[in-house]
Amino acid sequence: MCVRSIKRLVWLLGIAVLLVSSPLCAQQAKVLIVYSQIAEPYTTFMQHFHEALKDADISYQTINLNNREKIVERLLSDHASETPDALVAVGTVALRAIRTQKVLDSQIPVFFGMVSDPIGEGVIDAFNAPPKGHFTGVSFSIDIRDRLRDLKRLLPAAKKIGVIYSTMPQSVSYKKWIDEVAGEAEFKDLRFIFRRIGMRPYKDGPTDMIHAAKRHVQDIKDVVDVYLSPNDQMGILPKFAQMVVRDTGKPVFGLARKDVQAPKAAFASSAPRLSSAGEKLAQQLSDYLAGADFKTLHPTQPEYDLIINQQTADLFKISTVGF
Repeated sequence: MCVRSIKRLVWLLGIAVLLVSSPLCAQQAKVLIVYSQIAEPYTTFMQHFHEALKDADISYQTINLNNREKIVERLLSDHASETPDALVAVGTVALRAIRTQKVLDSQIPVFFGMVSDPIGEGVIDAFNAPPKGHFTGVSFSIDIRDRLRDLKRLLPAAKKIGVIYSTMPQSVSYKKWIDEVAGEAEFKDLRFIFRRIGMRPYKDGPTDMIHAAKRHVQDIKDVVDVYLSPNDQMGILPKFAQMVVRDTGKPVFGLARKDVQAPKAAFASSAPRLSSAGEKLAQQLSDYLAGADFKTLHPTQPEYDLIINQQTADLFKISTVGF
């Protein structure tokens, strides 16, 4: 082969390498989304996630566990022949299922969203620090101290707080956080009255949990000043706060935005900002698929807003001046 032919062959090979490595010719990314349940707050969060990635060349597959962690391996078997580039775990049950699954490569990067306690679940050591393994993402819960401070500012005379929580893992974590901060000087004047109900792991489970909670809500109504919505899919439903207000005549400090927007539900809430949380997770995934070092994608907590329903606050004669 002559020198000119060799040079031309090298040039053509170089062009081929450039074309293959060009983003325009890059292979479509494959992302598998595992939902704890396709319900609120997950659906709103994922609407913002998908909107932020609407122009990205990504193919999605979706698994819905309906809060049944143990079925994940059976459902994942349908995807074992085509390894995804990344997994998205939506909710605590989904994160737990992915963490223990043995069907897919255990080193596939996992991006979690709407997970209440990723530190307690053992997948990260801290927020705003490099991930310790192949998990990163955006949590659902804000610091419990911020929530209690907002409650104390709005209701300084309220000292006895009722919490009806469930055996959902995120709700159990919530109780643990309350127990931990209850001994701190800032919150020693508060007394928490807890009652527990069982988790209902099926589509309409959160609604059935509200029905199960009624008895406990009424049992403690004469000894509490205010109810604090639990950190689970029951607590996020406006129906929960509305039931408490209707059956007890006591105010409810809510969990999210929608339970404050509903009439005669929560009078206020320190609500995670689901829009920015979904966008943050989308940015993390986009950066990773574009070649970012996974260690630079630090797990984080969401921003939040203190939201007040003035009509409900007026109903309970709660002053909101200055908020």
